[in-house]
Formats: sequence, structure tokens, C-alpha cells
Amino acid sequence: MQELKFRARDYDIIGIVETHANKNINDAELSLEGFNLYRLDRQDKRGGGLVIYVNSRLKSSLCTDIYSAGFEESLWCIILSDYGSLLVGLCYRCPSSDGTNNDKLLELFKAAADYSGCTNVMILGDFNYPAINFKTNTVSSGSMSDASKFYEKCQELCLFQHVHQETRFRDGQCPSCLDYRPIFTDEDNLIQHLQYLPPLGKSDHILLSWDITVHTQDLVSHLTKYNYWRGDYDAISENLSAVNWPELFHGKSVMDMWQHFKAIITELIVSHIPLKGENLERRRVTGSNQQQLE
Repeated sequence: MQELKFRARDYDIIGIVETHANKNINDAELSLEGFNLYRLDRQDKRGGGLVIYVNSRLKSSLCTDIYSAGFEESLWCIILSDYGSLLVGLCYRCPSSDGTNNDKLLELFKAAADYSGCTNVMILGDFNYPAINFKTNTVSSGSMSDASKFYEKCQELCLFQHVHQETRFRDGQCPSCLDYRPIFTDEDNLIQHLQYLPPLGKSDHILLSWDITVHTQDLVSHLTKYNYWRGDYDAISENLSAVNWPELFHGKSVMDMWQHFKAIITELIVSHIPLKGENLERRRVTGSNQQQLE
């Protein structure tokens, strides 16, 4: 803990999985000066355990609304600022997790994406799905496997995954994503300056460090989000093929052609791309005000 205490002062949020903490370890033993502590210990079994540290200069609180999904190990908190609110989730799925618990993980992600109490969502953790390669957007297991279901759920919810390099190094072995430790957000531009840092202590897992920028605007607006993963692209292609483009563009300026093309594409999106749902509408993170969290 001494090494962590030394480094912690540079961060606003710290998430740790597999703490192996239990009821015999009190909060004082896990505390970091200047941080609020949120913890979840594994019950009746050894191992596991989650801890989230949030810098005390930030307004944060434990969020229990997400737990209804029933997934075994997840910890959630809300961070408030003058610029917006961030739902932070930390999850651990052990390699021996059964199908029922894996399905509850999918329900948990949907509950987090649906959560209307925050501007944005960030989910961290260790999910142990080595079959998923987020860099190439491929899954090496079958289409009905738990790994494929997890990957498709992330796509369905339009969650962006930001970690694409190896996160585990062991002496004498090749770098590995065996214990994939992704960072999911509901906006692709929230994560910046992602760094892959040396492991802490004797751990064989590297440290991940990044900036997350939460924006807002003075007048709250709502953006309807389309579920592009479920779009009917055959219908879109068919409609585009039916357009007589030479006739449509004849005698028009570049700007006029663009406006016509844009109108057609917009109409096809509305017609053939389903919405994610009203409760997935979030305040657009566009304004000039912003705050960076590390």
C-alpha cells in the first residue's frame, strides 16, 4: 500500500480488482489519505474483491441502483461536478463464472447504459474474455458463447472500448490480454491520453492511466442515439442504389449536391436504424465548459 499511497496523489479515480479483502480487514487498513473509499468484498469465498478510490475534492456517492441485475461482483459510484455527472462501475468476472452469472453481467451493462441519473458512464474491470479482440472487433469463440454475447451486448448498447494493447506480462511469456481489462464509455471521445504503465509491486498486470473529460452546456439538450449495430443496411443499400444520382446532381453546385445527399442519408437513418430508447438519451457533451478526471 505504501507504493500506491505515493502514486495515488496524481489521480482522481482509482479502481482495483481482486483485492482479496474480507471482513477481517477494516476500512482504515485500505484507506488512502485524501480519498473516499468504496469497497465490495467477496462473500463466503476467498479472492475477488473490489475497491474504488475517489479523490475527496470530488463530490461522490455510492450508487446502489444498478445492483438489481444480480451480477456477483460489481461496485458503482456517482461523481458529481459543476459540469456533469459520471457513473463509474468496477466489475470482476472470474474465469469460472457460470452462464447464469454471465447473463446477469449483460443485464448489468444494460442497467448502467439505461441509467438516467448521470450524464455519462464509465465501466472498468476484469472480464476474463480472452476470445474477444476489441482491436480487430472479432470473437474467436462460437456465436452462442458467453464471450460473443458479451461483445454483442457492448455493441448493442453502443459502448466504446478504449484498451487495445496487452495488459498482462509474465516473465518468459508473451504479452497477453488473457485478463482483458477494458475501459468502456458511452461516448467515444471521453477517454484521452491512455497510458500503459509498469505493474504495481509484484503484480503481472500493468497499470492503466487516462484522462476522462466530462463536458456540459448551459442549456441541457437531448440527443437521440441510434442503435447502428441493429441497422437494416440491406434496405439502406437498396434505397441508395435506386437513386438516379447523375440526374439528381445535374447542374447543381457542390454544396447543393451535398445537401441533397445529406437529406437522403438522414431520411434512411431515421427509417432503418432503430433508436436505443428514450432512457438512453443523454446530455450531449458539447459545451465549452469541461473538467478532466484522471
